[in-house]
Amino acid sequence: MILWEESKKVLETETDYPVIATPIFCFLKLYAIEKYRERIRDFLLNSFEYSRKYALKNRKYDYLGDNLNSDIYLVISQGILSLNQEDREEFCDLVLSAYRFATERKRKYSMYQVSGYLAIYLTAFSRKIESKIFDKSIATIGKNYLENKFVFQTRYAKWYLERNGSEALEFLRNCECYDQLGYIAALLADLDYKNAKHILQEKKEKVQDMIVIEIFLEAIARLESQTSMPESQNRMIWMFESVSATQRTLGAGSDNVFLKRAQEKTNVEDWLQEADQE
Repeated sequence: MILWEESKKVLETETDYPVIATPIFCFLKLYAIEKYRERIRDFLLNSFEYSRKYALKNRKYDYLGDNLNSDIYLVISQGILSLNQEDREEFCDLVLSAYRFATERKRKYSMYQVSGYLAIYLTAFSRKIESKIFDKSIATIGKNYLENKFVFQTRYAKWYLERNGSEALEFLRNCECYDQLGYIAALLADLDYKNAKHILQEKKEKVQDMIVIEIFLEAIARLESQTSMPESQNRMIWMFESVSATQRTLGAGSDNVFLKRAQEKTNVEDWLQEADQE
């Protein structure tokens, strides 16, 4: 089967090369067809392990570490999220295992960057996930990268699963890392935490990044109009970037809704600020 073969090649993408997600996404679209389901399930269940073993086997020099292209983990996880809610549930443990791997000590920085996306994706499953897994990541990895995007993504996942608007609001009140505060603003909107509106309005006045300003405007508007927490698929977080810093650097376009809004207002062709801020 051609799509299976092409998807397998994606798992073999070398480090510093762009990971082309199209074959995997096309392959997974066949999941609803019974005759393909088992083969796709087998592909997904073995995908992370296969990519790790292939990378190690083809490592030319010891200094390359695990030699794994981190964005393979991102693409596999995004593929799983592309399945409908009922079908994706059986792969929750798989994504959880991938997250644990991505946040182990001495992983390369690009894998830590991917871990932030994986943390957010874990909030899309119906199954209850213990938030303490994120506490560990924030305490170990985060202590050296407190102002980095993936730490804020992890905070989003932790507080969203805990439905912990009060702690998130206190963090927002005291944090001066304005470039990444959009994740906390989105969280408070996704929790429909009405008490955050006034603080969001105050903080917005200190934000200089046009993208983050757009995020704050959306969060405030949602808090004004929402009557309850939005359904998971309608959360604000899904309006953010879904391509990694490495993918952007290698030429991938941004799908960040807030970036596009800022561009429309300022006539800026394209920004790579998000990659720089990671």
